[in-house]
Amino acid sequence: MLRGTLRDIISLYLGIKILGMWIFHTPFSTSVGWAALALLLITVWFVLEKVGIM
Repeated sequence: MLRGTLRDIISLYLGIKILGMWIFHTPFSTSVGWAALALLLITVWFVLEKVGIM
């Protein structure tokens, strides 16, 4: 439950930042990069748990 909620919050943040960058034509920021990396790592972790590797 907590992991799904955490992933949803990071996804929402990342989506809002990317939408803002697209609308206002701002450069890629470090916070967006960290959020994308965290989302990727959490997703990989969840997938590995589902297939039974972790």
